[in-house]
Amino acid sequence: MSSMELTFAKQEIEDLKQAGLLQRSATLTLLLDLQVMLEDGDYDEALEFIKGHVE
Repeated sequence: MSSMELTFAKQEIEDLKQAGLLQRSATLTLLLDLQVMLEDGDYDEALEFIKGHVE
């Protein structure tokens, strides 16, 4: 993952947090799991993961 892609992914995560769309009690665990997926380049899996945790 390029630096620009990682920056974009981090901003997307922050936007989700700010919008209150992630379950607050599990935010850290979810973000760590998502970070691993993004670092591994599993973008489709990461997108499905996000969709599965949005209210």
